[in-house]
Amino acid sequence: MSDESLCVLVTGATGFIGSRLVRALDDDGHRVKAMTRHPDDYAGPGEPVEG
Repeated sequence: MSDESLCVLVTGATGFIGSRLVRALDDDGHRVKAMTRHPDDYAGPGEPVEG
């Protein structure tokens, strides 16, 4: 992967795959927007977005 960081929107960020994808992207240094139905309850990495 390149040294350039991306801003990535992950839908389903609290699901089985989405939560792991958010964590992996964050660990790789990317900016993550985590789409969830309940952003106030989101405790994972990245910025919660209502969706």
